Amino acid sequence: MPASQKKAIIGDDLIRLISEQVARIVDHRPNDLDGKISLHDAVMSALAMMHLKYPSLLQFDNDRLEPEVRANLKSLYHVHQVPSEMVPIYQTA
Repeated sequence: MPASQKKAIIGDDLIRLISEQVARIVDHRPNDLDGKISLHDAVMSALAMMHLKYPSLLQFDNDRLEPEVRANLKSLYHVHQVPSEMVPIYQTA
């Protein structure tokens, strides 16, 4: 396809496309905990943390409770439950 016909995928469209593809990944983690963080939310939270250039996991964990950050994670990155030290992503028996 010639370069003139290629459509650039940028910004919100790229994040939406990534979110759609991540949602297709089957979660094979062996636990059925109530409140378990979905694989989609874990991956998209990691993408948001890198995309927003957080200097550390701790800073991301602290900021996730701020209303503006929560709104951005939900609307831009399609994250419903943000992983944190308080909510395990994966727990063994």
